[in-house]
Amino acid sequence: SATNLNEPLPAYAGFDDVNQIARVKDIMLSKGCLNCHTLGKGGGKIAADLTDVGSRRSADWIKRWIQDPPAMPASQRGPNLWLVGPTVTVPVEGVPTAVSSAPVATPQQFPMNNTFMPKLNLTEDELNLLVDYLSKARTSTK
Repeated sequence: SATNLNEPLPAYAGFDDVNQIARVKDIMLSKGCLNCHTLGKGGGKIAADLTDVGSRRSADWIKRWIQDPPAMPASQRGPNLWLVGPTVTVPVEGVPTAVSSAPVATPQQFPMNNTFMPKLNLTEDELNLLVDYLSKARTSTK
């Protein structure tokens, strides 16, 4: 369940007007977004953390996703790489010789599961405001 919903949403470069940020939060609370998604210090843990979504997704992708999540092709919903945890190389004698602690990306394609995110009933103004905010949600230099 969602926690810290009283916390303000973060400001981002290009989107730092406190009144607009408060409006984004009101929309996200009224539509239930923060029940599943974390954004800054508050929200749920069921769905993707949106705190840095602008470094992973374009404004166009975010808009298409918010408008109709189930219509998004499976190949565009998530990464197309499996991430494999630590691996151990074991020779024939049975003694580990090397351990890789970093996840390793493999080129294996996989389909994404159906989404549980519902279609939201947003006005064009609400949609554009959310897309503008989320596309600027960058905390890293990716």
